[in-house]
Amino acid sequence: PNNDQFDWTEFPLFAPDAAVVPRVADGDQNVPSALAALSHVLYDEETPREKAELLREKGNRAFKRGKRMYKEAIRLYNEAIEIGCDEPDVCAANFNNRAAAQLV
Repeated sequence: PNNDQFDWTEFPLFAPDAAVVPRVADGDQNVPSALAALSHVLYDEETPREKAELLREKGNRAFKRGKRMYKEAIRLYNEAIEIGCDEPDVCAANFNNRAAAQLV
C-alpha cells in the first residue's frame, strides 16, 4: 500500500516523520497495543516508588558482585533513599540493604 493508505498507528515505529504520537490513557482498548506501549514510553514517568525500587535492584546486583562493588551498592542505596519515596516498605528495604553493605 502507498503511504496515504498505511495506518501507522498499527505499527508506530514506522510512523511518518510528521506524525505525533498521542498520549494514551491506561487501559484504553480503542488503540493498538503497540501505540499504547509507545505512548507509555514517551509520556509516562516513573513514580518515586518505582525509581527507588529500580535503584535498590541495581544496588542488589552490585552487592552480589562482591567486595569490589560494595561502594557502588551503597551509592545506589543512598540514591534510592534520596528519591524521597514515602512508602515505609520501600524505605525500610533501602535502609536495610545499605546497612548490610556498610557492615561487610
